[in-house]
Amino acid sequence: MKNSLICVLLALVLLVPLFSGCQRSSSSSSQSSQSSDSQPSQPVQPEYPVEVFGMEIEQQPGKVVSLSPSLTELLCAFGYEKQLCGISDYCDFPESVLELERCGSAFHPDWDAISRLQPEYIITATPLQQEDFQQLQQTDTKVIEIAAPTSFEELFSLYHDICVLMDGAVSGENTGTLLAQGYQQQLEALREKVAQEPTAQQYTALLIIDPEVPIVAQGGSIYHEILSVLGLQNLAEDNLPEQPSPDLVLYADTISLQELTDSPIFSQMEAVTQQRTISVPLSAWERCSPRMFDLLDITANQIYTMENLSSGDEP
Repeated sequence: MKNSLICVLLALVLLVPLFSGCQRSSSSSSQSSQSSDSQPSQPVQPEYPVEVFGMEIEQQPGKVVSLSPSLTELLCAFGYEKQLCGISDYCDFPESVLELERCGSAFHPDWDAISRLQPEYIITATPLQQEDFQQLQQTDTKVIEIAAPTSFEELFSLYHDICVLMDGAVSGENTGTLLAQGYQQQLEALREKVAQEPTAQQYTALLIIDPEVPIVAQGGSIYHEILSVLGLQNLAEDNLPEQPSPDLVLYADTISLQELTDSPIFSQMEAVTQQRTISVPLSAWERCSPRMFDLLDITANQIYTMENLSSGDEP
């Protein structure tokens, strides 16, 4: 009897460590699992929100109305046409957007059309009127004002920021940087090409935007920088002389040569009477889309193959 009791006690003594070992193992495994679950995952940098154009963009724009022809062109040029759901009455390029709903202009938005589309964002180069902002308070649509660039430096920053707006802090940053660098290299290649011309920077020029007012390209504008890239000295850099006498006249393709010859200011200029004039695609330059660089190259070829300019007396 005694021996039996001793055997039972010995068996219990041997089982206790096994039990406690199992509990410790189970507890250790549970703690290890909890510790593993509490470990932070690898940080993933989100694309949004992102700060651009002076405001925080919370998520990727899915539906955008553009009230600016220049911004419409840029969105399409950079691959964001699918996010466009409406355009201004003045948007006419590229042709693929012409079927989109018209939404008025920055001065006179068509709120009925905009309400039907329910865009997340309206982008515009021209500020909306105060009463239009009051109209927007009744919707979830936000307005992004994107100022027109006044220099090539601002232009390349605009290219970059458009991509950040539409693609986010990481993808947009990468895409925008590559695009801006690519077009900057194209511009520098044109500068170098023009610099090889013997008469580069020797001739004065006027870029006439409106002969009636009159409006000409002056300093502090991207038009002024364009003239410099083309190897021309802007005669109206500071202001339009009372009796301007440029070696060459560039004029907007929206006006005719007849309007220049009828102008009391410009008709007597020798450059006009001697037909040292070139019509330039000003609307494309004004919109500052990437196609402007190929068009600038065409204009440069026209300038330096103009016989009555190159064969005349050097200034």
